[in-house]
Amino acid sequence: MMPLVVQAHEFWIDPQRYQVPVGEPIVADLRVGQEFKGDALVYLPSRFVSFAVAGPAGRRSVEGTIGDRPAARVDTSGPGLYVLSYRSTPSHVTYQRFAEFERFLGNHGLEWVREAHRQRGLARSGIQEAFTRHAKALVRVGDGDGADRAVGLPLELVAEANPYTGTPAAVPVRLLWRGEPMAGAEVHVFRKSGGCQATRTRHVTDAEGLVRVPRGAGDRILVSAVHMEEATAQIRQNSGAVWHSLWASLTFTLTDRTDSAATATACEQGAGSATGQG
Repeated sequence: MMPLVVQAHEFWIDPQRYQVPVGEPIVADLRVGQEFKGDALVYLPSRFVSFAVAGPAGRRSVEGTIGDRPAARVDTSGPGLYVLSYRSTPSHVTYQRFAEFERFLGNHGLEWVREAHRQRGLARSGIQEAFTRHAKALVRVGDGDGADRAVGLPLELVAEANPYTGTPAAVPVRLLWRGEPMAGAEVHVFRKSGGCQATRTRHVTDAEGLVRVPRGAGDRILVSAVHMEEATAQIRQNSGAVWHSLWASLTFTLTDRTDSAATATACEQGAGSATGQG
């Protein structure tokens, strides 16, 4: 059973470089944390349903050895946009008090669940929830172009414009629920611009499931959304969970800087213990 603090954190794929020269591998961490700062997890096949990369030569699994950190090291076949994706197996959490559950719902625009919980006649203590993670990252190799694409995650964020080509004022990102645009959903955009401090803005998807991420020089972007559904019969049988939250994330950068690891190091040295806002 996961502690509440872990369940409430974002999960994302964190490439060491978002723009990679041709012939060099894509190296990326899996991270869990807050405000674009988090712990790196190891490669552990028992924790994921799929871990893959899609590029100019097609889609293939991310291979590794149990315990690898960084969790992904992917050889590239040529220039283009590469889409890393990860779908976790279910984890579980128990809310001992209803107030804890309400706080989580309020933080992610899921207030409707409160009334649905009452209508289902569910207990107000010992609330069991399953949660799954659905993460993507966009990495450009060389000067190649290309486009993000849906990869079949149940809850998925898709960039409708390549953030590395052209200079659009904003990058449109679409939220998909089981392949269909999801309107009226809350989406959080975390942005880091050089220093340690991350900012967060809240958005609501339009009728086409879109939000727009404004361009800003030097920005690393994490887009995040959470959706809740009633736990399936299988989940209830396996864990006793009555709700299932699905977490989607998408990471990319809106900058010419290629080395995010160097940015993170400079941040730690220059700003000490600064924390994000949001």
